[in-house]
Amino acid sequence: MGMKPNHTIFVVVFKASSYLEYYGLGIQLHGLSVSMGFVYDVVTGSVLVDMHTKCKILEDSCHLFHEMPVRNWISWSAITAGCVQNDQLLDSLELFKEMQ
Repeated sequence: MGMKPNHTIFVVVFKASSYLEYYGLGIQLHGLSVSMGFVYDVVTGSVLVDMHTKCKILEDSCHLFHEMPVRNWISWSAITAGCVQNDQLLDSLELFKEMQ
C-alpha cells in the first residue's frame, strides 16, 4: 500500500511475536528494522532484547543489549528479567550490580 512502518509498528509486532514465542517472525522483522535504522532507538532495542529472551534466545539478547548505543531503565529491566526467566540468576545479579 506504499506505507512505511515506523518504530512504533516494530515495537508492537516484536511484542506480539515475543508473546507468541514466534521467533521466526521476530528475527525477520529484526533484520528489516536494522535495514531501516530503527534498531538504534532505545525503545525498539529494548523490545528486541525482551523478544529474544522470551523466545529463549538469551545469548542473542545479551549481545543486542551490549551493542545498544543508549540504554535506559527499560532496557536494563528487560535483560535482567530475561536472565531470570531463562534461569540465569547469577547473570541477572551481575547485570543488576552493573546497572547500579
